[in-house]
Amino acid sequence: MWCSSGTDVTMGAKDKRALQLQAADAEDFKVIAACLQDSVVRLSEMTFQSDEKQFIAVLDRFVWEGATATQEMPETLFQVQSGLRFCGITSVRIQGIDQTCRDEVLELLTIAFEPGVVTLVFSGSAAVKLEGEAIVCYLEDLTAPRPCGSPPRHPVG
Repeated sequence: MWCSSGTDVTMGAKDKRALQLQAADAEDFKVIAACLQDSVVRLSEMTFQSDEKQFIAVLDRFVWEGATATQEMPETLFQVQSGLRFCGITSVRIQGIDQTCRDEVLELLTIAFEPGVVTLVFSGSAAVKLEGEAIVCYLEDLTAPRPCGSPPRHPVG
């Protein structure tokens, strides 16, 4: 797992809270999955670039690493826009998602990894299955954290 705090080029200031993570094995993907739990993403913010063998998504993730036991207090709840990139992807399969509804908001539950396959598991029994060789994932915060009003909620199943 490669990990670093980064510089937010959009904001032009160094933010020690910004995540920059890389995952290449099952243990690494557990960390990425934990960071992205309850993230939301629009279908229009996900793309498969077959020529570059990469799948990219821009998500709004809950800042779990900054959450405390007092999540009911709005000042402790933050979201940040993050870029998620998977390299080495040769095919993408979508399940339970209406691809004509580009503005549909999907709620990420977890990321499952096994060699050659990564599955983004969303609420409502939706999933995006990425297949490839030597898959490497990069997660990077793109903006500074911003307050959000309530803890993440999603329907189960």
